[in-house]
Amino acid sequence: MTLQNVPSVSLILGSVLNIAPTITTNPTISGTAKVGQTLTATAGDTTGTPPPTSTLQWQRSDNGTSGWTNITGATGTNYTAVSADETKYLRVKQTATNIEGSATATSASSAQVAAAFTGLLDTYSDAAAAYSLRLLRTDYEGSCIRVRRSNDNAEQNIGFRNNALDTSTLETFCGSSDGFVTTWYDQSGNEYNATKTTASAQPKIVSSGSTILENEKPAVRFDGGNDQLTNEFGTTYNQPTFSFLVHNFTSAPAAYDGVIGSAGSEHRLIMSGSLEYTLQAGGALRYNEYQTDQSLVSYKIQQSDPKLFFNGSQQSVSGGSSIGTTGLQGLILGGISVDSGGGNTPVQIQELVIYASDQDENRSGIETNINEHYSIY
Repeated sequence: MTLQNVPSVSLILGSVLNIAPTITTNPTISGTAKVGQTLTATAGDTTGTPPPTSTLQWQRSDNGTSGWTNITGATGTNYTAVSADETKYLRVKQTATNIEGSATATSASSAQVAAAFTGLLDTYSDAAAAYSLRLLRTDYEGSCIRVRRSNDNAEQNIGFRNNALDTSTLETFCGSSDGFVTTWYDQSGNEYNATKTTASAQPKIVSSGSTILENEKPAVRFDGGNDQLTNEFGTTYNQPTFSFLVHNFTSAPAAYDGVIGSAGSEHRLIMSGSLEYTLQAGGALRYNEYQTDQSLVSYKIQQSDPKLFFNGSQQSVSGGSSIGTTGLQGLILGGISVDSGGGNTPVQIQELVIYASDQDENRSGIETNINEHYSIY
């Protein structure tokens, strides 16, 4: 008998075994939603016969919930956010296809895409040392500060969130207790971290569970007594040096002896009731004003051309001829009494950036960058 017009076994099996695709787990995306940063998509798991092939399509939305549109050409695993994505939301759409059909699934939305970050030190590089409670350069990957909580003396590094001190993690770590800075990390790349191991001499960053603020931004509070953060530079930085300080006094000093002065024969930058750059015993730049408000003080140390600026305005100084030519060797934040009225004055510091070079041409731009962040004047 001849079997004619009878379907082949393979055709029968094929019609039974071919199964349309199903995406069993949604695709996911990872990475930082920020202009210039790369996000990575991971396709969801699929089933189907023959095994389906998956393709990806990146999409953007104004609100992260509706109005999703395809981004032209964005069909790879990785996607680098561009300026058109700023303030938008991103997701990836997966399509699984075989001869029986197709299926689609989408990832959860990203966070709102942040603007590209350009730090102070990205634009004005080559700082000798830089301490701040905001991120100062794009490629800095370290922590901002290391904090000890008072209830059990446990310590933890605290980094950045949205380019500023991660106060959420900080307050979670401290709970209802106080938090004290054991290390303020140098963001310049030179790793001149300012530290203090003695618990009783560490400045405060959290008070009873709340971050200390000045003008709505975090500040490190030195008590005017023995609080200190210190370091030794790995080299002596010769004149000229140019420094930028954001600080405020919590009360008016009895007598504000000067922003820049001398204390014995040490050669350090000193911040306490006032700020000193110690060049030699008896040599000082004097600045006979003080502010209990948040202030930006910029100052150039150079025997032949000393300068000092307060909130962007140049001030008259005295004592420049006695500065000498000694270089900068280290840093003391807090703990040095230079208040001629007797004793130190509590002070809060938010940023100190030191350049071992003349910054006359960059001063205005640096001050503008600082002021735009802190809204000082």
